[in-house]
Amino acid sequence: MNEPVPLIVGFKGTQLDEETKAHLLEINPMGVIFFKRNLAEPEQIRSLVAEVKRLLGPILVAVDHEGGMVNRFSPELATPPAPFALNFTGPQEQKQATQMLAALPAHFGFNLNLAPVLDLFDADSEAINIRAFSRDPEEVGRWGSMIVEAHEEVGLGSCGKHFPGHGRVRTDTHNRAGVADFTAEELQAKDLLPYRRMALPAVMTSHLIYPAFDAQNPASLSKAVITDLLKGQMGFKGLVLSDCVEMEAISASFGPEEIVAKGKEAGLDLWISSYSIKADLGFQKALADAMRAQGLAGKNPKVRDFLMDYPGRKPQLFRLDEAVALRRETIQRGGVKPAPPWELAVVSSKAFNGINRDEPEEGFRYWMKMGLGELVPNSLELSLDDLDSAEEYFKEVRQSGRSLLLATQAARRHPNWEKFMQLIENMKSVLHLDLGEGADIIGSIEGKWNCFGSDRLTVQAICRELKVGLATGVPDSAKP
Repeated sequence: MNEPVPLIVGFKGTQLDEETKAHLLEINPMGVIFFKRNLAEPEQIRSLVAEVKRLLGPILVAVDHEGGMVNRFSPELATPPAPFALNFTGPQEQKQATQMLAALPAHFGFNLNLAPVLDLFDADSEAINIRAFSRDPEEVGRWGSMIVEAHEEVGLGSCGKHFPGHGRVRTDTHNRAGVADFTAEELQAKDLLPYRRMALPAVMTSHLIYPAFDAQNPASLSKAVITDLLKGQMGFKGLVLSDCVEMEAISASFGPEEIVAKGKEAGLDLWISSYSIKADLGFQKALADAMRAQGLAGKNPKVRDFLMDYPGRKPQLFRLDEAVALRRETIQRGGVKPAPPWELAVVSSKAFNGINRDEPEEGFRYWMKMGLGELVPNSLELSLDDLDSAEEYFKEVRQSGRSLLLATQAARRHPNWEKFMQLIENMKSVLHLDLGEGADIIGSIEGKWNCFGSDRLTVQAICRELKVGLATGVPDSAKP
């Protein structure tokens, strides 16, 4: 087998077919990363993780698991809510969430989890948004330290991201290049502060350009950011990983040879090729060939030390009802809950449907119906592109006297949002369920809940909260 190269690669499927096995053996990566496409029921996860380890030996077995919208595991397994939602809870709930986050990867034999997100929250961010814990860098640092500690307790390595800070920039580098046009002083005082508050075993770099440090190169390929700032000024000694180099912010401008050459010069320890964007084995092979040609193949003492430091322990998994209860704690409830039965109307801008959006298997409406049964006799999706139909629908609801559950997710991003709000000014008995970060503000609606997610566990929490105090008669079989 070839000498190992400093790649962490993704692959397709829930099992290793012969093509994938041959590919992995030919490349001999130092790590493999798993996504939702690879992870099904518990026994399958255990089997696949073990098979990868048998095939390649002692390697990094990674997962990109943050909780909330970035959940790589089945909804039958307990995961915590979005980090931003937990910002509204207390220390006890936050501690439970960090332990819940670490438990799943550790339980199934992973040794590296690409969390915590140390970016600062901004409602306009396409890439980060509720993946971030807070606007306050001190609070983000405190939260990140809790996550690292929870991972350490189960022998699992963690990774802070996206250095030197992605949250305050709207651009999603999965889709295009972007610039973090802040001064060095502002970056030091805000975005970099969480990294100075904790001892991280690994750091993942951002693909944004930071002109305050390097006006030419994205951070993942910048010597000024990785070697001079992170390793030099900040004294970081752990592993430095790139974000996935298949992302457009990198791969649209650089070929595999240049990605490797510039990353090597910058001081990267590991490059990630997730297979989530290009789905191209040839691209991964070209990266590996470039690494061998540029003298990067062979044993890596930093990876060896990481594997020794994080042997992993198998903790008990949390129960699903604990995960749902934690989500109920995060729901921010305001106004009066209208009486059932409820019409359910769902509106979305489709703004967050990229690589980090793991859609519920059957969709939000389906699970709301399963959870509320006859309490929601009708449901539909409203298009902000078709305001005439929306107006007609609201008219029918008003005339019927029925109550309305209006669920939105980043709908304010649509150019018709202001006109849409005007259509519901005369609506009565409405409860607005904001499934995003709480920024979809509808001034004429008194009742508003900030729910911070549309995954199946969050839907269960919403349904249980809606039914509080109701003699619903909903049979147990209809409960989520």
